[in-house]
Amino acid sequence: MLVLPFADGQADVFISYSGLHMVEDPRQAVQEMTRCLKPGGRLVGTTFVREGSRRQRALFGIGHRQGHALPPRAADLQKWLEEVGIEQAELRPRSGFALFGGRKRS
Repeated sequence: MLVLPFADGQADVFISYSGLHMVEDPRQAVQEMTRCLKPGGRLVGTTFVREGSRRQRALFGIGHRQGHALPPRAADLQKWLEEVGIEQAELRPRSGFALFGGRKRS
């Protein structure tokens, strides 16, 4: 279980660079990051998404067979951001290595 050591609504900004694709439950990670944000707080991050080049997908598969987490699917990440109240959720590009973010609903 992923639990960050911050109180609810404590952070003005939450930055997650190259980490989301490394956790077993990225949906829970998005929920936890958002929990820590103040209303109006900004979430910014980068992650690999499962959609990508054939080579990239092959490498994700090899890593997964060796025990590494699979990156989230772009559509799932977009949905999770919206579900937890991230307004104007952005995710670009929707393949390969992507930037995601938005603001927590006030």
